[in-house]
Amino acid sequence: MLVLDTDHASELAFRSAAGVRLLERLISENVDAVITAVTAEEQLRGWLAEIRRRADPEDQVVIYGRLIRQVEIIASWFVLPWDRDAVSVFKRLKTTED
Repeated sequence: MLVLDTDHASELAFRSAAGVRLLERLISENVDAVITAVTAEEQLRGWLAEIRRRADPEDQVVIYGRLIRQVEIIASWFVLPWDRDAVSVFKRLKTTED
């Protein structure tokens, strides 16, 4: 299993050149990829911030479409929870980092 970070998940979701290469690699190596609740939150927060930056409702139309697409993409992934176990690992890694 491969846990994708926000950047990799975005590249995959929107089929950029890097995303297509990643998808091909996942398929060829038969690797299951998942995202975390944190990645889902970061992606949604990004689109919501973009909507708020646009004062004119007409300018929001395309961004709302991208938000809806992002929700659909997230719904298609297995999302690892942000639970006590995840917090414990996060704290341990942060301590090691410092």
